[in-house]
Amino acid sequence: MNKNQLLAYQIAIIGQFHHPELPPIIIIGRSGIGKTAVTKAIAKAMRKKLFGFEMSGKCAEDISGYGVPDHTTGTMRFYPDAYVRSILDLPEGSCIVFFDEVCDLVPSVQRAVHPVFCGKTFGIEQLPLLTALCGAGNPPEISTTGGAMSIPVRKRVCCINADVDANAWADGNESGFENIDVVEFDSSWTDRIPQERVMVSAFIRSAPEYLDQDAAEAHLAAPCPRQWTHVALYNALCKGTGHMEARMILLAGCIGEELALKYVNWEKQQDIPDWRDVLSGRVNQHSPNWPKRGDQILTMAKACVAGTLSDGEFTCQNVQACWDLIGTLYETGHADYASLACIDLAKAGSPKGWNGTLPDVEALFDILQDAGLT
Repeated sequence: MNKNQLLAYQIAIIGQFHHPELPPIIIIGRSGIGKTAVTKAIAKAMRKKLFGFEMSGKCAEDISGYGVPDHTTGTMRFYPDAYVRSILDLPEGSCIVFFDEVCDLVPSVQRAVHPVFCGKTFGIEQLPLLTALCGAGNPPEISTTGGAMSIPVRKRVCCINADVDANAWADGNESGFENIDVVEFDSSWTDRIPQERVMVSAFIRSAPEYLDQDAAEAHLAAPCPRQWTHVALYNALCKGTGHMEARMILLAGCIGEELALKYVNWEKQQDIPDWRDVLSGRVNQHSPNWPKRGDQILTMAKACVAGTLSDGEFTCQNVQACWDLIGTLYETGHADYASLACIDLAKAGSPKGWNGTLPDVEALFDILQDAGLT
């Protein structure tokens, strides 16, 4: 793996310990390039317990549980085996679960891993909160069975297509492959999620044909609503941690390289300021980076509202600044965008202790009245 692929794999694993909606991360690459070894090294460096599943030898019951009759109730109960039970009993945020040879799953096992990859459940048993899921497999041309992950499984994960990096291998051969420097970052990157969700929504509104597409080949990444949610999370992760060199790898692993490039180029053209900078006044209508086009103004306003309504941000100060922004947009000739952006803010009401003022705009009256604010 080259350094950017390794970085993307690392931060995708670490991010799962901060946010439960980040998807499992899968390395797809030729046999012998160190996919399993690097996973073990990451777990060791993070001091997390690693539980590995060699999937080519598993049956569906090993994942979803074994049926046992309950003669008292006349029903069947499904119990996990001892290995899975040892994972389920761990405290949250303490382990990495690694699925090896994921491209060689028979259909019954693929069905069994659907809830693991999508809902982090083994059968009916819920994994501890903030458990990191990852895996590895071979490309179909060299996999043992000649198979690949099914489309339903593929659209639940992010896949990194890894290759061999001669310099990285040479360094590891000399210093030890198990000696890996894991990047460190805190969970503050999640603060960026509301704005990134707004950005992804704005892109899909501008190009709805990209919401759900089939891949050119079944084993390749393709967009779907679930994967666009992952795109927003990975954007927040890479921007919030400063590891932008990993972003294209992760986005391509969700929606494909061509569409990832289109999204990144579109985002650059939008040039939307951070919602905190807008509400704090660091960016205002007199600033050079204040949006000029209507679509940009709407996206900026919606990002400010989404940020204000996120956990821990629904404060008197943010709510007042958000309403002040809505008023400014009305005064500067953008009443239509202001009305669209403020609906969710109005529905949310006001935080406890807020004694602020609402924009004195007649056109806002119906929206505020419906929300019970007038």
